[in-house]
Amino acid sequence: MKSRQGKEVDTKQDRVSESRETVRRLDSGLERRQELPGKRQPISERDRMETALARRQAGQSEKQATRAAKADIAENIVSKSFPLNEAKQVDNSRDLHFQENDEFDRELHKREPEIGQDAQLVDGYYDPLNNQAFVREQRNMLETELHEKLHQKSLSELPTRLNEGVTEYFTRQAAGPMGRLKDFDSRGREIPRPVSDYEQERVIVSKLYATVGDAPLHSAYFDGKTDELRQHVDSALGTGAFDELSSALELRDYQRADTIIQRGRNRG
Repeated sequence: MKSRQGKEVDTKQDRVSESRETVRRLDSGLERRQELPGKRQPISERDRMETALARRQAGQSEKQATRAAKADIAENIVSKSFPLNEAKQVDNSRDLHFQENDEFDRELHKREPEIGQDAQLVDGYYDPLNNQAFVREQRNMLETELHEKLHQKSLSELPTRLNEGVTEYFTRQAAGPMGRLKDFDSRGREIPRPVSDYEQERVIVSKLYATVGDAPLHSAYFDGKTDELRQHVDSALGTGAFDELSSALELRDYQRADTIIQRGRNRG
């Protein structure tokens, strides 16, 4: 979610899977093999251990080494999975910060003084003023890391909720099955998760992808070519459809957004 100062914040309202009762930490999916989409380069426990060991030998504490290794992994996944603009083809691993609750809350309040009690709901946020991304370590999941990393690598000027939907769509592509954890009760039964705003926006974007393809989404998100995406959407769904769809998403009217896409498909 974009704050008044233009920062992207990842809240429990949007990422309900990290609820107070069912939060589980996922150390960036490093305990098991992680395959990168596209180039399919494996990230294994051995890779993490070797990276962490090298950092510890360089004088870092175990916590620092682990955080740095996780930041490297997120950087690697996004950089190798998507066609980044040349301006964003730099190593931002040191710009992804893992913080414990107190430190995270202090930094968040510095950047967003008016956030108040809602700070407790924020799991991660991106500050575009200095291209820094922050993740609350106690509620950290691979998806949260990649979501904020994608904001960091993007030149998107899309409307806020459409931008979040595209970010989540690409996040799910990059994270794969390792990005989402299932929650179970004491009898081993899966606990259903409520459908979050992020998920509903991702669903809309996935339907948009099926209509216009990946290339216009990539160009708009990674190169800032909003007009190119607008032309493709209006061509496929009717004049003004892009602005209608964006408006519906800003209002979180997902039924209307879906209707706009279906209406456009039917006219074809």
